Amino acid sequence: MKKSFATIAFSLLACLIIVSCDSCFDGPKSHPEPAPRPAPEPKPSPKDSFTKSDVEDFVRKFYSSLELSKELNERAYNEGGVKFNTSEFYSCVNSKSIFSKKRLENLTGDSYHYHYDVYLESIIEIQEHSGSFEVSTAVEYVLDEIGAIVNIEKLTIVKEDNKFIVRRWEDVRVETMEIAEYEGLENYSKNDFYRQIGSVNK
Repeated sequence: MKKSFATIAFSLLACLIIVSCDSCFDGPKSHPEPAPRPAPEPKPSPKDSFTKSDVEDFVRKFYSSLELSKELNERAYNEGGVKFNTSEFYSCVNSKSIFSKKRLENLTGDSYHYHYDVYLESIIEIQEHSGSFEVSTAVEYVLDEIGAIVNIEKLTIVKEDNKFIVRRWEDVRVETMEIAEYEGLENYSKNDFYRQIGSVNK
């Protein structure tokens, strides 16, 4: 039996509607998600940052805390009665610090400080380790009626509570000795110097 034209047209229209509806369920074409960018590394905050210059400034502060001004030193020598303020020194150390109490007493004590002068000649080297610095220094000690001795020293410096602290102050070796020509000093030795000035490791 031949189908009527209206029946054929209706069938074609129904097929078009079904195809069209099927395409509706395909949805929009998906595109691959871009790879996430790695998070930037956090920058150190200003309170945690430091430079070689900061370490050098601290080392100069440490040694200068063991010196009187030239004027006060002369007054202490000529008149006496000049009390050495050690607050600056103690701001550079804490209860865990290791250093010679005898040397500190010689350099800053009321009875001795004008007999001993100390000068930082140079900062030789700064080595950074995990959480600390090792600083090599050349330091001149002038001992009254003894002479001038240049000593190589090592400071181990750490940073605690956002400030530098000397964890250990020790001696490496005597570099030079210029001993006064007084009787009894002919055999004055490096060991004599360390015994006189005080040392934690010599």
